[in-house]
Amino acid sequence: MIFWIFFVVHSSYKQTKERKMMKIDKNFIIKRILPIVLGMLAGYAYYYFIGCANGSCPITSNPYISTIYGGIAGLLLSFPSKKKEEQNDAKQS
Repeated sequence: MIFWIFFVVHSSYKQTKERKMMKIDKNFIIKRILPIVLGMLAGYAYYYFIGCANGSCPITSNPYISTIYGGIAGLLLSFPSKKKEEQNDAKQS
C-alpha cells in the first residue's frame, strides 16, 4: 500500500515537472524562432524580387536555397553577441 501511494505521488510529480519543461516560453519564440522565420521570408523575397532569371546564380536562382540561406542568416542574427555580464565588466573597466 505504501509503495503504491509513493508510486502515484512520484509519477504525478514527474509528469508535472515534464510539463513545465515542455512548456514553450514566449521569450524563446520571440528571440529564436521569429528571426529565423523573418530571415526565411526575406530570403524568399530576395529570390522573388531580385533573383536570377537565367539560373547562373546558385543561391538566388532557386527559391528553396534562398529561403534556407535567409533562415540561416536569421538564425545567426538571433544569437546574442555578448553576455550582459561581459558588457557590464567592459563598462566598469
